[in-house]
Amino acid sequence: MRFEVEGYRLRLRFIVLPFFSLLPASLLVLSLRSQSLPALSLFVYFCPSMNYLKSILATSLLVFAFVFSFGQTANIQLTVQNIEDPDGQLVIGLFDNADYFKAKINPFRATKVDITDSVISYTFFDVTAGNYAIAVFHDENGDGKVNTKSMKIPTEGVGVSGKMPKMRAPKFEDVAFKLVNDTVLVIQMVYPSSQ
Repeated sequence: MRFEVEGYRLRLRFIVLPFFSLLPASLLVLSLRSQSLPALSLFVYFCPSMNYLKSILATSLLVFAFVFSFGQTANIQLTVQNIEDPDGQLVIGLFDNADYFKAKINPFRATKVDITDSVISYTFFDVTAGNYAIAVFHDENGDGKVNTKSMKIPTEGVGVSGKMPKMRAPKFEDVAFKLVNDTVLVIQMVYPSSQ
């Protein structure tokens, strides 16, 4: 990079090349992700010579790979069907851990939705890519937990992201799904009266 100051040519050298190439690299990633012409123009402006272009492109690829491997998110659009009673709330838990799913504690995300119809829709936005399972229960009495009778059989409606087993509690592996892109799931609620 050279500057002309009152007829004298000064040469500016950067000691740390990765620092120099990080700005154009981020501008390249920004222009590719947002398809922004100004960001692409800035990228070209900050690349004064072909000598730096190889290192800048290499750094850009690393930054680009990092952004898309660790920062990739997707939405989960959930439709819960077969809700028998319009009273109470649906408690929806999104789990990323098999032990937590089994104990129904520490969900990755959770929400409560007021029931207004026999079908309820809800969307989890910007969920990091990975393996997940969803558990839903109909909290009819508002106590915040699944009420059970002997042998831990639920007395309230329940549902999961996969097929509900008939004679045992569902396992994470049975109902888990891999989230890569936006996903649409339909969960059928199961009530004691329908078992």
